[in-house]
Amino acid sequence: MVEDRGDTFTVLLYLRRADGRIVPYRLWIDARTVEVEVREAVPDRLPTWCPELHINNGGLFCLGYGADAPDPVTSAEAADNWWGIVISFLKLQERAKRLKRWPNGNAWAHGGAAKHQAAADKIAAAFDAGLYAQLRAGHLRVEMHKGRFLRVMAGEKHIYSVWNDAEPRIVNVRRPCMCGSGRPMNRCGNHADLAAGLASALSNMVSATAGFWDSFQNRKCCERTNTCPLLEKEKVAGPT
Repeated sequence: MVEDRGDTFTVLLYLRRADGRIVPYRLWIDARTVEVEVREAVPDRLPTWCPELHINNGGLFCLGYGADAPDPVTSAEAADNWWGIVISFLKLQERAKRLKRWPNGNAWAHGGAAKHQAAADKIAAAFDAGLYAQLRAGHLRVEMHKGRFLRVMAGEKHIYSVWNDAEPRIVNVRRPCMCGSGRPMNRCGNHADLAAGLASALSNMVSATAGFWDSFQNRKCCERTNTCPLLEKEKVAGPT
Protein backbone atom coordinates (compact mmCIF):
# COMPACT_ATOMS: atom_id res chain seq x y z
CA MET A 1 0.00 0.00 0.00
CA VAL A 2 1.40 3.39 -0.99
CA GLU A 3 -1.18 5.86 0.23
CA ASP A 4 -4.18 5.24 2.50
CA ARG A 5 -7.11 7.66 2.79
CA GLY A 6 -9.57 5.40 4.51
CA ASP A 7 -11.91 3.85 1.96
CA THR A 8 -9.83 5.12 -0.97
CA PHE A 9 -6.20 4.18 -1.31
CA THR A 10 -3.37 3.69 -3.77
CA VAL A 11 -1.38 0.50 -4.20
CA LEU A 12 1.68 -0.37 -6.23
CA LEU A 13 1.13 -3.71 -7.92
CA TYR A 14 3.99 -5.58 -9.58
CA LEU A 15 2.52 -7.64 -12.41
CA ARG A 16 4.44 -10.63 -13.72
CA ARG A 17 3.86 -11.07 -17.44
CA ALA A 18 3.91 -14.43 -19.23
CA ASP A 19 7.42 -13.69 -20.48
CA GLY A 20 8.62 -13.19 -16.89
CA ARG A 21 8.94 -9.43 -17.12
CA ILE A 22 7.75 -7.49 -14.06
CA VAL A 23 5.53 -4.49 -14.85
CA PRO A 24 4.53 -1.96 -12.14
CA TYR A 25 0.99 -0.60 -11.98
CA ARG A 26 0.05 2.14 -9.52
CA LEU A 27 -3.67 1.68 -8.89
CA TRP A 28 -6.25 3.89 -7.20
CA ILE A 29 -8.91 1.87 -5.35
CA ASP A 30 -12.30 3.22 -4.28
CA ALA A 31 -13.81 0.92 -1.65
CA ARG A 32 -16.45 3.31 -0.32
CA THR A 33 -19.09 0.82 -1.48
CA VAL A 34 -18.98 -2.96 -1.92
CA GLU A 35 -18.86 -2.38 -5.70
CA VAL A 36 -15.15 -1.58 -5.56
CA GLU A 37 -13.78 0.57 -8.39
CA VAL A 38 -10.23 0.71 -9.69
CA ARG A 39 -8.19 2.73 -12.18
CA GLU A 40 -4.59 3.80 -12.64
CA ALA A 41 -3.73 6.41 -10.01
CA VAL A 42 -2.04 8.51 -12.69
CA PRO A 43 -2.60 7.48 -16.33
CA ASP A 44 0.69 5.95 -17.33
CA ARG A 45 0.44 2.54 -18.93
CA LEU A 46 -3.22 2.70 -19.95
CA PRO A 47 -5.48 5.26 -21.68
CA THR A 48 -8.00 7.24 -19.64
CA TRP A 49 -10.81 5.96 -21.89
CA CYS A 50 -10.91 3.15 -24.42
CA PRO A 51 -14.01 0.98 -24.94
CA GLU A 52 -11.98 -1.53 -26.98
CA LEU A 53 -9.73 -2.03 -23.95
CA HIS A 54 -12.71 -2.02 -21.56
CA ILE A 55 -11.67 1.20 -19.83
CA ASN A 56 -14.56 3.52 -18.99
CA ASN A 57 -14.62 7.30 -18.61
CA GLY A 58 -12.21 8.48 -15.96
CA GLY A 59 -9.97 5.48 -16.53
CA LEU A 60 -12.16 3.09 -14.49
CA PHE A 61 -11.61 -0.55 -15.35
CA CYS A 62 -14.63 -2.41 -16.69
CA LEU A 63 -14.07 -5.76 -14.99
CA GLY A 64 -17.10 -7.66 -16.24
CA TYR A 65 -20.83 -7.73 -16.79
CA GLY A 66 -23.70 -9.71 -15.35
CA ALA A 67 -22.65 -13.08 -13.94
CA ASP A 68 -19.03 -12.36 -14.94
CA ALA A 69 -18.82 -9.13 -12.92
CA PRO A 70 -16.93 -9.25 -9.63
CA ASP A 71 -19.04 -10.11 -6.60
CA PRO A 72 -19.62 -7.32 -4.06
CA VAL A 73 -16.59 -7.21 -1.81
CA THR A 74 -18.11 -8.15 1.54
CA SER A 75 -15.59 -10.74 2.73
CA ALA A 76 -11.92 -11.68 2.50
CA GLU A 77 -12.83 -14.37 -0.04
CA ALA A 78 -14.65 -11.84 -2.25
CA ALA A 79 -11.67 -9.47 -1.95
CA ASP A 80 -9.29 -12.22 -3.08
CA ASN A 81 -11.57 -12.96 -6.04
CA TRP A 82 -11.72 -9.24 -6.91
CA TRP A 83 -7.94 -8.96 -6.91
CA GLY A 84 -7.69 -12.04 -9.12
CA ILE A 85 -10.01 -10.40 -11.66
CA VAL A 86 -7.98 -7.16 -11.57
CA ILE A 87 -4.72 -9.05 -12.16
CA SER A 88 -6.28 -11.00 -15.06
CA PHE A 89 -7.55 -7.72 -16.51
CA LEU A 90 -4.07 -6.18 -16.38
CA LYS A 91 -2.49 -9.26 -17.97
CA LEU A 92 -4.99 -8.92 -20.82
CA GLN A 93 -3.99 -5.26 -21.13
CA GLU A 94 -0.36 -6.28 -21.51
CA ARG A 95 -1.26 -8.77 -24.23
CA ALA A 96 -3.49 -6.21 -25.95
CA LYS A 97 -0.59 -3.78 -26.07
CA ARG A 98 1.43 -6.27 -28.10
CA LEU A 99 -1.42 -7.54 -30.28
CA LYS A 100 -3.09 -4.14 -30.88
CA ARG A 101 -6.47 -5.75 -30.13
CA TRP A 102 -8.33 -7.15 -27.13
CA PRO A 103 -7.03 -10.73 -26.83
CA ASN A 104 -10.06 -12.30 -25.15
CA GLY A 105 -12.69 -13.44 -27.66
CA ASN A 106 -15.29 -13.88 -24.91
CA ALA A 107 -15.39 -10.19 -23.94
CA TRP A 108 -18.77 -8.59 -23.31
CA ALA A 109 -20.27 -6.18 -25.82
CA HIS A 110 -20.07 -2.46 -25.09
CA GLY A 111 -22.66 -0.38 -23.27
CA GLY A 112 -26.29 -1.48 -23.44
CA ALA A 113 -25.40 -4.13 -26.02
CA ALA A 114 -24.12 -6.30 -23.16
CA LYS A 115 -27.63 -6.96 -21.84
CA HIS A 116 -28.72 -8.22 -25.27
CA GLN A 117 -25.60 -10.36 -25.47
CA ALA A 118 -26.46 -11.80 -22.05
CA ALA A 119 -30.00 -12.54 -23.26
CA ALA A 120 -28.67 -14.28 -26.38
CA ASP A 121 -26.24 -16.26 -24.22
CA LYS A 122 -29.02 -17.43 -21.89
CA ILE A 123 -31.37 -18.37 -24.75
CA ALA A 124 -28.71 -20.28 -26.70
CA ALA A 125 -27.67 -22.21 -23.58
CA ALA A 126 -31.29 -23.31 -23.06
CA PHE A 127 -31.81 -24.13 -26.73
CA ASP A 128 -28.95 -26.09 -28.23
CA ALA A 129 -25.39 -26.85 -27.16
CA GLY A 130 -24.08 -26.46 -30.71
CA LEU A 131 -25.59 -23.01 -31.17
CA TYR A 132 -24.38 -22.00 -27.72
CA ALA A 133 -20.81 -23.03 -28.57
CA GLN A 134 -20.93 -21.08 -31.83
CA LEU A 135 -22.31 -18.03 -30.04
CA ARG A 136 -19.57 -18.14 -27.40
CA ALA A 137 -16.97 -18.48 -30.14
CA GLY A 138 -18.35 -15.36 -31.84
CA HIS A 139 -19.48 -17.23 -34.96
CA LEU A 140 -23.19 -16.36 -34.82
CA ARG A 141 -24.53 -13.21 -36.43
CA VAL A 142 -27.73 -11.87 -37.98
CA GLU A 143 -28.30 -10.14 -41.28
CA MET A 144 -31.36 -8.47 -42.76
CA HIS A 145 -32.75 -10.20 -45.84
CA LYS A 146 -35.07 -8.35 -48.25
CA GLY A 147 -36.18 -6.12 -45.40
CA ARG A 148 -38.52 -8.86 -44.18
CA PHE A 149 -36.38 -11.48 -42.48
CA LEU A 150 -33.59 -11.71 -39.94
CA ARG A 151 -31.28 -14.46 -41.08
CA VAL A 152 -29.24 -16.19 -38.37
CA MET A 153 -25.84 -17.11 -39.78
CA ALA A 154 -22.98 -19.27 -38.51
CA GLY A 155 -20.11 -17.80 -40.47
CA GLU A 156 -21.41 -17.90 -44.05
CA LYS A 157 -23.89 -20.71 -43.37
CA HIS A 158 -27.58 -19.79 -43.11
CA ILE A 159 -29.13 -21.60 -40.14
CA TYR A 160 -32.69 -20.23 -39.97
CA SER A 161 -34.76 -17.08 -40.54
CA VAL A 162 -37.15 -15.06 -38.41
CA TRP A 163 -39.86 -12.64 -39.53
CA ASN A 164 -38.72 -9.09 -38.84
CA ASP A 165 -41.87 -8.12 -36.93
CA ALA A 166 -42.56 -6.49 -33.57
CA GLU A 167 -42.98 -10.04 -32.24
CA PRO A 168 -40.39 -12.15 -34.07
CA ARG A 169 -41.54 -15.56 -35.29
CA ILE A 170 -39.47 -18.24 -36.94
CA VAL A 171 -40.02 -18.78 -40.66
CA ASN A 172 -41.14 -22.31 -41.58
CA VAL A 173 -41.97 -23.77 -38.17
CA ARG A 174 -42.34 -27.22 -39.77
CA ARG A 175 -38.61 -27.45 -40.51
CA PRO A 176 -36.60 -29.91 -38.36
CA CYS A 177 -35.49 -28.38 -35.09
CA MET A 178 -31.81 -27.37 -34.88
CA CYS A 179 -31.48 -29.26 -31.60
CA GLY A 180 -31.31 -32.53 -33.55
CA SER A 181 -34.46 -34.09 -32.09
CA GLY A 182 -35.87 -34.78 -35.58
CA ARG A 183 -39.14 -33.10 -34.60
CA PRO A 184 -40.47 -30.03 -36.46
CA MET A 185 -39.83 -26.72 -34.75
CA ASN A 186 -43.48 -26.19 -33.78
CA ARG A 187 -43.56 -29.58 -32.02
CA CYS A 188 -40.22 -29.39 -30.21
CA GLY A 189 -41.11 -27.82 -26.89
CA ASN A 190 -40.47 -24.09 -26.84
CA HIS A 191 -37.60 -24.22 -29.32
CA ALA A 192 -39.39 -22.15 -31.97
CA ASP A 193 -39.81 -19.34 -29.44
CA LEU A 194 -36.19 -19.69 -28.29
CA ALA A 195 -34.93 -19.53 -31.88
CA ALA A 196 -36.95 -16.35 -32.51
CA GLY A 197 -35.74 -14.84 -29.23
CA LEU A 198 -32.12 -15.60 -30.09
CA ALA A 199 -32.41 -13.84 -33.45
CA SER A 200 -34.06 -10.84 -31.81
CA ALA A 201 -31.39 -10.60 -29.09
CA LEU A 202 -28.58 -10.78 -31.67
CA SER A 203 -30.25 -8.08 -33.77
CA ASN A 204 -30.74 -5.84 -30.73
CA MET A 205 -27.10 -6.33 -29.77
CA VAL A 206 -25.99 -5.12 -33.22
CA SER A 207 -28.24 -2.04 -33.00
CA ALA A 208 -27.13 -1.20 -29.46
CA THR A 209 -23.46 -1.59 -30.39
CA ALA A 210 -23.88 0.78 -33.35
CA GLY A 211 -25.66 3.29 -31.10
CA PHE A 212 -22.89 3.03 -28.52
CA TRP A 213 -20.19 3.97 -31.03
CA ASP A 214 -22.35 6.67 -32.64
CA SER A 215 -22.59 8.38 -29.25
CA PHE A 216 -18.81 8.87 -29.34
CA GLN A 217 -18.56 10.20 -32.87
CA ASN A 218 -16.82 13.38 -31.67
CA ARG A 219 -14.21 11.58 -29.60
CA LYS A 220 -10.80 10.60 -30.86
CA CYS A 221 -9.41 7.08 -30.87
CA CYS A 222 -6.45 6.55 -28.53
CA GLU A 223 -4.91 4.34 -31.26
CA ARG A 224 -4.00 1.60 -28.79
CA THR A 225 -5.79 -0.99 -30.96
CA ASN A 226 -6.29 -1.61 -34.66
CA THR A 227 -9.89 -2.72 -34.16
CA CYS A 228 -11.52 0.45 -32.79
CA PRO A 229 -14.56 1.65 -34.81
CA LEU A 230 -13.57 5.23 -33.98
CA LEU A 231 -10.30 4.71 -35.83
CA GLU A 232 -12.18 3.43 -38.87
CA LYS A 233 -14.45 6.49 -38.85
CA GLU A 234 -11.41 8.78 -38.67
CA LYS A 235 -9.90 7.04 -41.69
CA VAL A 236 -13.13 7.51 -43.67
CA ALA A 237 -13.46 11.16 -42.62
CA GLY A 238 -9.82 11.89 -43.45
CA PRO A 239 -7.72 14.73 -41.97
CA THR A 240 -9.46 17.82 -40.63
